Amino acid sequence: MKIVAIAGSLRRGSYNKMAMRYIVDGARDAGADVEVLDLKEYDFPIFDGDVEAQGLPEKVVEFKTKIEEADGLIVVTPEYNHGIPGGLKNAIDWASRRGNSFRDKFVAIAGASNGSWGTTRSQIAMLPVLRSLRMFLLPTQLYIPNAGDVFDENGDIKNETIKERLLDLGKELVEVITRWNK
Repeated sequence: MKIVAIAGSLRRGSYNKMAMRYIVDGARDAGADVEVLDLKEYDFPIFDGDVEAQGLPEKVVEFKTKIEEADGLIVVTPEYNHGIPGGLKNAIDWASRRGNSFRDKFVAIAGASNGSWGTTRSQIAMLPVLRSLRMFLLPTQLYIPNAGDVFDENGDIKNETIKERLLDLGKELVEVITRWNK
C-alpha cells in the first residue's frame, strides 16, 4: 500500500511537519509505504488557466503522478487567516486538472497551530474542497492547538495522548484502505 504525506506549511520548523512525522510513523507501523512530499520542492506557479493551456508544468506532472500512484493521502496543514494555506490549495488546484489525481483516494487530515482553535477553520474549509474531488475523508480529524507548548525544541511531542492520537490516525488510514480493498 502506498501513501503520500503532504504538509501544508513550507516552513522548515513547521509544527505541521513535526506532527506529520508521527502520522507517517503510524502508517508505516501498520505496513504502508509512505512517501513525504515537500511542497517547497515543487515550487508550482500560481494556478493559471493560460499556463495550463500551454501544458502542465513538469513539476505538476511529477506531483500528479505521485498522487495517482498512491492509495491514500495524509494532509497536515496549518491555518492561515482562518483558511487553507495558499501553497497547499495551489497544489490541490494543479493536481485536480487534466484528470483529477485525487479521485477515489482516502485522506487523513490533521493540523497544528499556535492558536487555541488548532486548525479547526482550515480543516473545515478543506472539507468541501476534498469532497468535490471525490476523496474519501476519514471521520477522525485532529486539531492540535497551542502547538508551541506541544512540541519540544527537537520537534518531539511532549504530550503522550497527542502522540498516540497522531500515530493512531496513520494506522487508521491504513486499516480503512485495507478493508476497502478486500
